[in-house]
Amino acid sequence: MVITLNQFIKIDKSYVVFNSFYGKRIDDSPRIIYEKLKEKKNNLKCYWVVSRRDKNLEIPYAYQVKKDSLKHIFILLKSNIWISNSNIDLIHGVMVPKGNRIYINTWHGIPFKVLGELEKFIRDCLKTKNSGII
Repeated sequence: MVITLNQFIKIDKSYVVFNSFYGKRIDDSPRIIYEKLKEKKNNLKCYWVVSRRDKNLEIPYAYQVKKDSLKHIFILLKSNIWISNSNIDLIHGVMVPKGNRIYINTWHGIPFKVLGELEKFIRDCLKTKNSGII
């Protein structure tokens, strides 16, 4: 379904989607990048992925989009830039195609983490006894 939608939703250069710790928080490196972008007083439309919407959440000049919702899929497909410190492109186990987008993943720590497309692959392999990986 997502791949089909990708063919009909045009990327908008002004859309930027931010994600921090799978929508659980609005902080860390994505928040710093967001604040620096907003200082430039540009015309970017910024969206933050959140686990649950909160009217009291302070995100000046940005919109909240509920994680794993249809709007979340739409915003991902419409956004030109994705900024995240965790996996942003898996929704209910379906990979959202990156296409010609800019994807900035600011994760930190040891370089042996599994992110993005590999995350689902490794998880599936671990479920299979004879995967050859273990």
